Amino acid sequence: DTTGDTPSVFAVECLTRGPRGSKLEQAPPLFDYIRRRGLETEMDCDVVGRALRAAAGRAPRITFNVHPSTLADNGKFVRGLIRQTELAGIEPSSVIVEVGEQTPANDPVAFRDALRELRERGFKIAVDDVGFVHGVSSDPGKVAVVR
Repeated sequence: DTTGDTPSVFAVECLTRGPRGSKLEQAPPLFDYIRRRGLETEMDCDVVGRALRAAAGRAPRITFNVHPSTLADNGKFVRGLIRQTELAGIEPSSVIVEVGEQTPANDPVAFRDALRELRERGFKIAVDDVGFVHGVSSDPGKVAVVR
């Protein structure tokens, strides 16, 4: 927002990186490693909790990426996110959950239920890398993701 002469911060995006100087320092190899081991939910829950505690009281809004498979985990992540926001004293309406597009959710019904629950509780939902929607009207796969 650039109202007047003083720009303001809309949100702080919380990002995860692997150990400095290691092969996993950059996000793509780190998340490939996590995906191969089926640890997306555990990783997402851990880093989101850390991000919320670190950003509490420091940002008007907090945004972070979550794997679709994490959201389709029968409510484990959603319950954890609700608990973590309460512990950090953060209003759900100031949290933006960015759904990554790396891999689809393995359970579309659980995925949809998780998004519905988050919205009902006041969390905001976004699609990570919004440039993805370029050409969405002509690509059935992109239409499905946006829907």
